[in-house]
Amino acid sequence: MSLSVMDNNYSLKSIRNVAKLIDSYLQVVAEDDKMQVSKFVSLAETVPCIARVDHNDLYKAIDIYLKVYLDMCKVDKKKLCGILDCQKLTAEVCHQAVKNELLPLRTVVQLLYFEQEKLSMANTTQIMDGNLALELEKKMRIRGREI
Repeated sequence: MSLSVMDNNYSLKSIRNVAKLIDSYLQVVAEDDKMQVSKFVSLAETVPCIARVDHNDLYKAIDIYLKVYLDMCKVDKKKLCGILDCQKLTAEVCHQAVKNELLPLRTVVQLLYFEQEKLSMANTTQIMDGNLALELEKKMRIRGREI
């Protein structure tokens, strides 16, 4: 492995560590009843896209924030949940989020859409794998006859 690749790996690891730290901090400040949505969103957006392997910790921070600000207006909820990449939630967290009544409907629909897309792709892969196995089996039978 070259030195530049090692440097890049180290840099990415460092960036991801900082992202985890910021997401942990967001979970703490989400409990502050004086934390403005705009400041919370700005802080969350300081983390580059590649820094978060998943958005589980960010979702947790958003969930805490929504529980503190139960009377939040729709515009602020939309702004807050707009920082969440629904595709980057693990299946377990996604299932929890879908049941979360505090999330805006738009976010829940996105979660359901991406979950359905993942299931559809998994089914397609299984079908393709099954078809490939059948095709291979046919070819083996044909070759067996030729011998």
